[in-house]
Amino acid sequence: EIVRTATTLDLVKTAFAGLTNPPPTFVGEAAAGVTDKAPFTLTVAADPTTVEKGKPVKLTLDAKRAGYDADITIAAAATPNVTLTAKPIAKGSSKAEASATLAAAGPQAIVLKATAKVAGKDYVVLTEPVIVTVTDGKKPEPKKK
Repeated sequence: EIVRTATTLDLVKTAFAGLTNPPPTFVGEAAAGVTDKAPFTLTVAADPTTVEKGKPVKLTLDAKRAGYDADITIAAAATPNVTLTAKPIAKGSSKAEASATLAAAGPQAIVLKATAKVAGKDYVVLTEPVIVTVTDGKKPEPKKK
């Protein structure tokens, strides 16, 4: 039964930097998968949201558990220019802290990946991106008169 039709044209155009007529092989096909709902969700907040390049930013993690009480392992999720230092969210806890050091100036997105194994199934949860503005730390030279 078809509930609703969809098109991938706008997504593909965006992925190809606004290409007016993307290759038809990319427009006509899509795949979807259905998985079990993860036994927890994870949110992350950065403090401060502006930091000098190479200096750590504190991340506060908050797990909302739904019947799962063991450790939740935390890692950076394919985020370039980010070095993450994090310990697992401990059994019975819903809060943890981590730190991230960013190597490139400008706005940087930090996405964390939380993993857990429940009843023999592996679960992976990705956080929404947290944007941190990274400055190069150089002070502007005074203007010469």
